[in-house]
Amino acid sequence: PRSTLSSSSAASDVYKRQHLEEEEQSFTINKQTVYANIGGFPRVVGKIKELQKTKENPITLHAGDALQGTMYYTVFKSKADADMMNLIEWDAFELGNHEFDDGDEELNKFLARLHTKNIVASNVNASKESLLYDDWKPYRIVERSGEKIAILGITVAGKTKASSRPSEKIEFFNELESVTKYVKELEEKGINKIILLSHFGYENDKALASKIEGIDVIIDGDSHTLMGDFSMVGLQSVEKDYPKMVQSKTKQPICMAQAWNYAYLVGSLTVEFDKKGIVKTCAGTPILLIGDTFKEKNQAGEKVEVNATQKAEIIKTIEHYPQLQIVAKDAKAIEQLAVYKNQIETKKKEIIGEVSEYLGHSRIPNDCLLYTSDAADEEDSVDLGGRRI
Repeated sequence: PRSTLSSSSAASDVYKRQHLEEEEQSFTINKQTVYANIGGFPRVVGKIKELQKTKENPITLHAGDALQGTMYYTVFKSKADADMMNLIEWDAFELGNHEFDDGDEELNKFLARLHTKNIVASNVNASKESLLYDDWKPYRIVERSGEKIAILGITVAGKTKASSRPSEKIEFFNELESVTKYVKELEEKGINKIILLSHFGYENDKALASKIEGIDVIIDGDSHTLMGDFSMVGLQSVEKDYPKMVQSKTKQPICMAQAWNYAYLVGSLTVEFDKKGIVKTCAGTPILLIGDTFKEKNQAGEKVEVNATQKAEIIKTIEHYPQLQIVAKDAKAIEQLAVYKNQIETKKKEIIGEVSEYLGHSRIPNDCLLYTSDAADEEDSVDLGGRRI
């Protein structure tokens, strides 16, 4: 049997995460600096719906961190994020560390708003006294073409406890021990095809893969890892392979993939299993979601749209690479986002105070990396995969 996995990575950054709006970024295309809008949840919705319709036995996964980090969350808490996520039918959603940032009560509200109840996290337990009791399961089992496939979830335990705000009624367990425990349980049920939906980070999951048995695919989140080759537009990947093939403790193949961050990208992964449930083939594309308007700077330094000839050449270059795709926004998602966007634009115009000197936005003093916000700088820098807390 063959199954296609679509994944959307939300990114695990306190200030920047699964962004609902598109963002303008600069790229090098045909040796020219070009500005284009990428990502945004309406494009994520559009691309995932397309994949769900066109791929064989699709499974749609979210690797965690749907909350925190933009004005949408500051103003509306989890409501805007839930409404946008509800436009997609998710086969599983893994809890990320930022789901716990505002404590159990806000997470409870978010999960109640979600249409999907396919929440997985095998190494997180909510006591019977918790608002979150029974809101998620260690795993769920789906069926495709008569074959049962398990989706087992884990989240990053230490970081969540240290940097977020789960209550004492939430207990976190070791990632390796949890995976080992539930793989054994699933195998005892006769399940021989297991996807690990992980919010543990790319390097952590590579290390984990070599210590576990029974896992066939790892869909990873948390570490902002850009996989695949995007050098043709000036982006530096952390991992040139997509997917990355690694080996388990018993030397069986494990297929790993991650969909970068900030809703910039949707991953499409096709996995074929043999009769024993072992990965036979695994291939896919990390799809960078690009808008259809391109700009350059004129002599005055102003951004203006490129001419028709330049645009045609840019589109021709993009069409040459499957990982670069001009993606239309989903109409319903545009309409849903507008409800919140109009209120955000009003909020942005409110004057709450004045400062007499420049305020930077570095999260770590003297850090060489630049972290900017709309307030600090109109041009946002592309995160090329560095790890964040």
